Amino acid sequence: MLGCACALLLAPAAAQDPTESFAGTSLRQSYILEQLTSASMLSFRPVGSTSTVFRTLLRSTIGAAFKAATERKPYGPQSEVAAYRLARCLGLANVPPAVLRYLPASTLQAGIDAEHSSQWPEISQRLIMGRDDKVLGAAIYWVEGMRDTGLDTTSGQARVAAWHNVALPLPEADASLAADASTMVAFDYLIGNWDRWSGGNVKSDPSGQHLYLRDHDAALPTHLSEALHRHMLDRLTQTQRFSRSFYAALRGLSRESYRHELEREPAFASAGLWDPTRIDRLFDRRATLLSHIAALIDEYGANKVLVFP
Repeated sequence: MLGCACALLLAPAAAQDPTESFAGTSLRQSYILEQLTSASMLSFRPVGSTSTVFRTLLRSTIGAAFKAATERKPYGPQSEVAAYRLARCLGLANVPPAVLRYLPASTLQAGIDAEHSSQWPEISQRLIMGRDDKVLGAAIYWVEGMRDTGLDTTSGQARVAAWHNVALPLPEADASLAADASTMVAFDYLIGNWDRWSGGNVKSDPSGQHLYLRDHDAALPTHLSEALHRHMLDRLTQTQRFSRSFYAALRGLSRESYRHELEREPAFASAGLWDPTRIDRLFDRRATLLSHIAALIDEYGANKVLVFP
């Protein structure tokens, strides 16, 4: 068995895997993945602006978003799924499950709700049509009840910076959010997700105590500009408190275990759908992240750095 949380993805119900339930709910991730893969898509409502995303009604007990490949983000669907699969390897249960699906363009067109049907000509121009006019997209679990946290505002980011400063006290009431925000910063650096804090992407569960890590269609780029990498690295170096379990999982992550997890998604095996350079860059950033945490432990001690579970 692989020494990685991702190996437990399809474990039977009796297995004690705390990450099998999505974000602490009673909903099993294996069930969500099954429904995203096989449930019929009944209707599509366009949402969002920078990518072609549809809120999708499934013949299921869950809802979904369908994020299609576009000329602007041709690898957006693969990036979403690759980020989710990496989260499974790292034992993160708060990244919405995502799978790849091919959908006939005619199904999309026929299913667009009446209010937006006139937008089809514009929408279709943005889509990448593959063989038989099929569109590749990521079917992503639609999380209900999300709420804004305000952490992506100027004052909110100042709160986050204070939470993660080893020289400052950590208010007990903020510990859960602080832990999730720390892992969010680390995970974003790892996957090269540079625009998390630009607005609207730092949302919590209804209780306001736990964050969802979502919207990863820019993840695992083949290249990050020096300016964008510096921007992400600056945020990472401000983070001095981390999760002990995340650090352990990060140290245990290997190319083999991640490749094994990606192979659970059959479309990744198709020629031309993925560039190994993305994986190389991912493990370059992993090395930088591990070095940063190890240096902090050397300076301040593990008890002051690895303060979150």
